[in-house]
Amino acid sequence: MDGYLTEVDEVSRLEKHGIDRGEINVLYLPVEHFLTDGGSAETMREHASALARDEQRILLLEKYDFTRARLMLDRLRLEGEGPYIVTYSEPVAAERSMERNRLMVQDLSRVPPDLIRLWVIEFKRQIAGHRGGGNTLRPFLLILRTEIANIAQAFSVTREAVAGFIEVTE
Repeated sequence: MDGYLTEVDEVSRLEKHGIDRGEINVLYLPVEHFLTDGGSAETMREHASALARDEQRILLLEKYDFTRARLMLDRLRLEGEGPYIVTYSEPVAAERSMERNRLMVQDLSRVPPDLIRLWVIEFKRQIAGHRGGGNTLRPFLLILRTEIANIAQAFSVTREAVAGFIEVTE
C-alpha cells in the first residue's frame, strides 16, 4: 500500500502546478463510505488526507471494498486476485463499454511488497512512454529484479524447511 501512496500525487496539488485535469491519471481505490455523518466523497478525501501515512494505510485497508473491486476486475475481464494498476483514457463506468486497446494493465500479484513502489514508478513511465516512446530495457530489468527477489524468497523458505527437516531426522 505504501508504494501506491508515496507515488501518487493529489490531484489538487498537480492542478496548483498548472497541470490540466485532462492530463492527470487518477488513482481510484474502491472503498466503503467511512464517515458516520454521511459526508461527501470530497469530505472523505479531506479527512483521509489529514491523517498520517500509517493511519491512511490502515483506514484504506479497513475500508477497502473487496466486492466492488471484484466487480471492477470482472468488468475489465481481469483474472486473478491482483493487485492491478489499470489506466484507461476515461473513468471506468459500469454502463459504458471499453476498448481493450485503450486499456493498460499492470498485474502486481507476483511483486514483493518492497518492490511495489518501483512498479508504480515504472507504470507511470510506461503511460508517459505510451504517448511518446519509451525505454524497453527498464521494464525488462524490473521484471528480472522481481523474479530474483521471488526466487530468493522461495530459496529462503526452502532452505529453512530443509534445515528443519534435517534437525528432525537427526
